[in-house]
Amino acid sequence: MNGKRNFRWDFIRSGYLVRLERDGRPDWFLLNAPKRVHKGMTVSATVTCEHVCSLLNKKNLYLTFDDTNGIGTAQYLLEQVLSGTGWQLGFCETFYENDGATEKVRSISCDTRRGAYLLISDICKLFSAYPVYDGETRTVNIYSLNRHEEMLELNFFKNLTGVERKEDAADIVTRLYVEGEYTDGGYVGIDDVNPTGLPFLFDFDYFRVLGVFTEAHEQALQDYLRDIAAAKADSSSTAKELIALDSRLNELWGPVDYILYTMADDEVAGYICGGDATEEQAELAIGDELTVLLADGTHITLYDLAFPDNAEYV
Repeated sequence: MNGKRNFRWDFIRSGYLVRLERDGRPDWFLLNAPKRVHKGMTVSATVTCEHVCSLLNKKNLYLTFDDTNGIGTAQYLLEQVLSGTGWQLGFCETFYENDGATEKVRSISCDTRRGAYLLISDICKLFSAYPVYDGETRTVNIYSLNRHEEMLELNFFKNLTGVERKEDAADIVTRLYVEGEYTDGGYVGIDDVNPTGLPFLFDFDYFRVLGVFTEAHEQALQDYLRDIAAAKADSSSTAKELIALDSRLNELWGPVDYILYTMADDEVAGYICGGDATEEQAELAIGDELTVLLADGTHITLYDLAFPDNAEYV
């Protein structure tokens, strides 16, 4: 612009939302891959936008369908796919068999990492349907292909020469899990060099450079790292304590068969079989020799089932 910097560059960043109104209705798109082209003395830009429904590609990646949950109507299957994604099922056509009276029921099976977006496409193929995504309300409407309006597809292209720079945030990895391994030299992992003490690395530098990682994001990240590190430390400490107690119990009891009964309200609440003891031997009867552990750390021996008030274990 007459040698001056175009302020519009500040709003061309991967991940920015674009609001578009069509026929009085708003919809939302994501700036996906801004590309700047330097040719001669001119600089031009090409911006690729995709609908916000593309975010469903990374939702419910670990959802699986099998014989327990993969048989049902279109609405039943789609509600499972959209659960927890932030999107909801809006209108859903009722699909019938050829007799016009029996509602269609289909089965689908898939492993993990399919993603909600592809699963919706798979279900639509089963029922001869197509989805319509509403970016304003975050809803998915499902219609029969019989309702489809006429469509015209156009492909535009031209030859370009020059230097190009493409910004694409679609495949940015912000959390990287690192799996350690035991080698001849011992355990090799990131535990000693990772300041968070977590089994993964965080890196949001790409978004910081773009200016889309705000102070609120920074604070939320720091709060998460603080809380998750404390929870992990507590969990690790508890696990070590349980292992130590289990080892001490084995030292005291040795390789013997035993049944440990837990007490609640002066009654047996449950039991744990150790060694070669079986559940058939767990039924108590008068005359059995029982060692009762009391709350003060002492123990007594009983031959009847009259447990004292302060009994904790039998």
